[in-house]
Amino acid sequence: MLVYVDAQNNVVKKFQVTGARPTSWSGMDLAAGETGQVDETLQLKFITCDPV
Repeated sequence: MLVYVDAQNNVVKKFQVTGARPTSWSGMDLAAGETGQVDETLQLKFITCDPV
């Protein structure tokens, strides 16, 4: 299941995904000992995606 949430972590939309597999991932690098917020991107390829 894929779930979209808003900034307050409230569920906005839900989707039932079948046949999903990751096709790419990217994220920012942090050096050892660094802390902070990072953005990550995950691309999925799937057969179907239906709203729940």
